[in-house]
Amino acid sequence: MKRQISLFLFLIFYFASFSQTYQKYWVYLKDKNNSPYTVSKPMEFLSFKAIERRMLQGISIDESDLPVNPIYIQALKDKGVDIYNVSKWINAVSVSTDDQTVIETIKSLPFVLAVKPVISMIDPSRGITKEKFEPIISVDFPAFTTTRYGATLNQIKMIGIDTLHALGYTGKGIDIAVFDGGFINVNLINFFQVAQKEQRIHAVWNYVDGDTNVYSRSFHGTAVMSVMCANLPNTMIGAAPDANYYLFITEDTYNESRVEEDNWASAAEKADSMGVMIFSTSLGYTEFDSISTNHTYLEMNGDSTVITKAANIAASKGILVVNSAGNEGNSSWRYISAPSDGDSVLCIGAVYPNRVLANFSSRGPNSSGHLKPNVCASGAQIFVATVENEVSTSNGTSFSCPLVAASAACLWQAFPAKRSMEIFHAIEACSDRFISPDYDYGFGIPNFFVAFKKYEAETHNNPLEVFPKVVPTVFNNSFSVLWKDATDATVTFNLYDEKGARLSNQKLFLPKNEVQKVYFSDLADYQAGMYLMKVSDGKKVSTFRLMKY
Repeated sequence: MKRQISLFLFLIFYFASFSQTYQKYWVYLKDKNNSPYTVSKPMEFLSFKAIERRMLQGISIDESDLPVNPIYIQALKDKGVDIYNVSKWINAVSVSTDDQTVIETIKSLPFVLAVKPVISMIDPSRGITKEKFEPIISVDFPAFTTTRYGATLNQIKMIGIDTLHALGYTGKGIDIAVFDGGFINVNLINFFQVAQKEQRIHAVWNYVDGDTNVYSRSFHGTAVMSVMCANLPNTMIGAAPDANYYLFITEDTYNESRVEEDNWASAAEKADSMGVMIFSTSLGYTEFDSISTNHTYLEMNGDSTVITKAANIAASKGILVVNSAGNEGNSSWRYISAPSDGDSVLCIGAVYPNRVLANFSSRGPNSSGHLKPNVCASGAQIFVATVENEVSTSNGTSFSCPLVAASAACLWQAFPAKRSMEIFHAIEACSDRFISPDYDYGFGIPNFFVAFKKYEAETHNNPLEVFPKVVPTVFNNSFSVLWKDATDATVTFNLYDEKGARLSNQKLFLPKNEVQKVYFSDLADYQAGMYLMKVSDGKKVSTFRLMKY
């Protein structure tokens, strides 16, 4: 009875809190004019790793990378609203207020393009009673001692990642952001002690509570993380045990609203600016507690929802975005959810240990007819860690998604010169239904060792050494230009600043068939910013973008 009374009081408090909930709005801004930030000085708003990722993949830093104008943000604060999320990619600010006259005033501000509501009062009859995440199922099994992988052997071998591990590719040096509802005990239980000791798990931000406590709220992210980075030999080994992980809580486990999409978009921008290379998201959005805000299937067209727009933009920044397909295969909805509908999002379905499609796995296509899911992996009767420091099983595309994301980290470690979309398409191409894909399995179940062998053969037959090239493209005191050609050549090297002023000019005779290294050193006094290097042999001109930090 005491427990029932406590629950009753909690529900009264919970529902009463929503009677005081402010209306939330997105304020869309017209421009980024008169901003203190400029694309020529990205180190003021992007990390070294974020800049380097763009440079290595030939991606320009543009206006979408600039933070929202802080002058505009302050002007909104001055009107009396609370600021929740800020999106530089969408150039908008999420605000809340219970005063409609304030919103009307904001609409008239000269820099405001539009104001659109996000949520109002949440319907207390929905959401709170619905289990949002897959249950962890207790199972009885003998201790795993026959193999280093223990419980995870089948789910690892199914996609060929055990072979990459044997070759030394375990995700080392690859940064993965994980967006979820909570990561209870990831900082405490045995499965993650190696990664924690090596400081490879980073608590970044809890967007629901507004603090850095990500080791709270939900068991779901704990199970998700175990699929990726568990490292407890003979019991459980994740797909990328040596990768770096950045944890974000974006999902509110007590209700379902579009604010969670906004949280995800903000987290995606933060992770991008930190230089993360892979996103793993075991979340998806179709229905909300306020029925009027539900998405329709027509909105699953690859570029309608806020979260899908943000996911596509993240992909355009050189990030591999991996998302669970959803668990609606048995429901009236049936289809994949946002943001897995995005054309640039690698959408992951789930199969049983016998490689048969899980009946709950959401189906494609997206409403534009684009193939979804992209691939499938083990996600039914899959082994995961519990917050109680045990191994159990669970079902859901929540687990096939991180399995693929972590495996992608191993492949990318082996071939770091590859671009994110090259890794994306390699995963599709190495799958067992690539010749005859469908809307249930997509391209099928990938075999990462097959992808590895294909890339290795390409490297052997067509060496990656394409000349000329600049190393490094992000420099402090010096960089070099490497040259090799089948004929002798007189080569001109011109270095320009961001305004087009020539800073250096060299003309050198370089003999054939040997790699020549031309040094540009003693550059510490150059201003931080963007530079251009033009290399010409009289027949062709090669242009390279460089960054001085």
